[in-house]
Amino acid sequence: MNDNVWIWIALGVIALAIVIAIAVVAGRKRRAQRDEEHRREAAELRRRGEAEDIEARRRATEAKAAEVEAERARIEADRLEHEARERAEAAQEVRNRADEHLQGADKLDPGHRARVADDARDARHAAETRRADEARPVDARHVDDARHVDHDRHVDTDRHVDDGIDGEHRADGRPADHPHDHPTR
Repeated sequence: MNDNVWIWIALGVIALAIVIAIAVVAGRKRRAQRDEEHRREAAELRRRGEAEDIEARRRATEAKAAEVEAERARIEADRLEHEARERAEAAQEVRNRADEHLQGADKLDPGHRARVADDARDARHAAETRRADEARPVDARHVDDARHVDHDRHVDTDRHVDDGIDGEHRADGRPADHPHDHPTR
């Protein structure tokens, strides 16, 4: 029995060695598979990193181009602002000369001031009429608008509209046959 025990022990050691060998081989295989998987993941990460690096460079180039464009726009805006100032100054000079000429003309023609005052009074009256018209309810304006005729046209008793184009005109621009010229009408 002694020999049998030794045989069994030898078989057990051999079996144990085989199991250990299988475990070691399987472990190496798993490790090799895991290493291969890690290499694939690392390669994918490198590929993504390179793609993102290219994208980052592209965006940096676009940002730089935008900065250059912004600087160009600032320079152009400065140039246009300078040009606008020069034009405003030139316009002010012309306005000043025009005012000097008008003042000189007013000194030579004192009746002009009365005409200017009349024009200003007429303009104020027109503005007041327009504001009053705008303040009225829409329905009231509609009724009045149907009866309204522009100030440079008049309606004679036959409801004929005369715009004064073909007729003679007075010095103030009204047609010669304006109703105000014939108080008996």
